[in-house]
Amino acid sequence: MKYDPKNYPDEIENVLALGEKLRNWNRWGAEDERGTANLIEAKHRVHAASLVKRGKVISLALPIRNGEGPVRPYPAGRFNPVHTMTVTGDTRGPFDMGATTDFTDDIITMGLQGTTHWDGLCHVYYQDLLYNGYPASSVDRFGAHKNAIGALSTDFVARGVLLDVARFKGVRTLESGYSIHPNELLECAAKQNVTLGKGDMLLIRTGAMADIGRNDWDDFHSKPRPGIHYSVAEMIHDLGIATVSADNNAVESGSTVQGLSNPFHMVALRDMGVSLGEFWYLEDIADDCAQDGVYEFMLVAQPLRIIEGAGSPVNPLAIK
Repeated sequence: MKYDPKNYPDEIENVLALGEKLRNWNRWGAEDERGTANLIEAKHRVHAASLVKRGKVISLALPIRNGEGPVRPYPAGRFNPVHTMTVTGDTRGPFDMGATTDFTDDIITMGLQGTTHWDGLCHVYYQDLLYNGYPASSVDRFGAHKNAIGALSTDFVARGVLLDVARFKGVRTLESGYSIHPNELLECAAKQNVTLGKGDMLLIRTGAMADIGRNDWDDFHSKPRPGIHYSVAEMIHDLGIATVSADNNAVESGSTVQGLSNPFHMVALRDMGVSLGEFWYLEDIADDCAQDGVYEFMLVAQPLRIIEGAGSPVNPLAIK
């Protein structure tokens, strides 16, 4: 078969060759910073809107609570959200609004990738180059001057397709470190009676969050994550899929390629320009899809308009 795992040996050279093969640099012009979001056309959004039959809205986001969340010690300096009330209702506010009127206020401090989020196209690079050939030095201490998440602030409204791989395999959660290959995704889609096509936003459920609830992360990071194998990049390219999101912390599985920690990120972000969504909470939408047998829906998942950010929190909404 075309996606025979034997065609994708777990070697660094093969990952680099696949990245070169699937590279989308200059496909949408030398100045492009949107990558495969360009595949989502107006007609795809019109079709996505037609999928709304019940008016049911399901959030795919983790809740943001003070000091809680999926982040564990990480060398990039990430930490869980810090939510602080700056003006409260149990004391008078800082100025007189008249007629006993007062207000409350608060702030939040968090990593842009410290909860349900999008990776910007500048998030991963190699050989000192970002997506579309921009130099990695385009990202400096003042911000991401190329391939920032802000370039995608109006793009992510499209048809969403959930592939519930865990349920397809008949398990609550895929085994630790399990790598999902392209043919398994296509078989799962066939079983769910859904097809994948150009401009789709693909969601992959591994079941990684099935046993932890929304804020119990004690066991989540203690074992290798299940996720997709880097070879899925070719299927994504062939079908014209616009984005890929999953319910784990990296979309891909723990690396099977010795010497590389995130081979799929390398090919998807740097070479193809595919935006990746991580820590998406897919339990509620998976249960709903299993009940009505419909695994497609309108998906609205806009990142914040952080002009020079490398990522953004998001509250993805599946509308059925």
